[in-house]
Amino acid sequence: MRRWTRIGRALVRASLQQDLEYRANFLAGFGATLAQAVWSVGVVAVIYHYAGAVRGWTYDQALAVVGMFTIVNGFVEGVLRPNVQGLVQQVRDGTFDFVLVKPVDSQVLVSLRYVRFAQGWDVLAGLALVGYGVASSGARPGVLEVATFATMLLAALVMVYGLWLMSITLSFWFVKVDNVVEVVQAGIEGGRYPVDALGGWVRIVLTFVLPVGFITTFPASSVLGRAEPWQIVGSWGGAVLLFALSRRTWRMALRHYTSASS
Repeated sequence: MRRWTRIGRALVRASLQQDLEYRANFLAGFGATLAQAVWSVGVVAVIYHYAGAVRGWTYDQALAVVGMFTIVNGFVEGVLRPNVQGLVQQVRDGTFDFVLVKPVDSQVLVSLRYVRFAQGWDVLAGLALVGYGVASSGARPGVLEVATFATMLLAALVMVYGLWLMSITLSFWFVKVDNVVEVVQAGIEGGRYPVDALGGWVRIVLTFVLPVGFITTFPASSVLGRAEPWQIVGSWGGAVLLFALSRRTWRMALRHYTSASS
């Protein structure tokens, strides 16, 4: 445990040093986050101005879902994109060899080598939107609801990580898979709005095929006090399943890796 703590501290320190080399860019991230949040809220406001409540979701409740998506997007842009997506180029040019020779689990190093702390603005903005949406909707979550939301938020991030990693490991078999990851991310973009509002086969696909509902809508539902037991259990189970699958896929991919020297 101490070893992993030291490694974690070293990675965080290196990421901070790299981010703080460009302090203006770090501060500019706040402006970009604010603009994106205003745009997302504006779209929802227009929809609800004309439609009123959509399939049982009010405007304020929908804002909590927008907040969840903003948090998830901050995780994608701050952790997954700068790390996991870089694996494609490393496998292509053989520099992945340098990852394998380090005395650290290769999956951990590929996943967490560099964190863009500037994307932390997205996480803060998302939490603020969730809080505002919950307060404005009149919901009064207790300790149990808040704890459930926290665990479902963590489960959502694990699910997104599993989807990204399994998509990107295709690079061990195919030359260029960048577009595959973007397809997955495009699906996650559907989580900007409550999946319940979509209905029909789209809702089924975005719940049980690509688990967008478990990533954004259902965690927001938990803190609003409207989540069903199967949604909570499904969230935790989905996280365990996708992480286990991503781990298995990673190990299988390593066995198929052809290094630059062979």
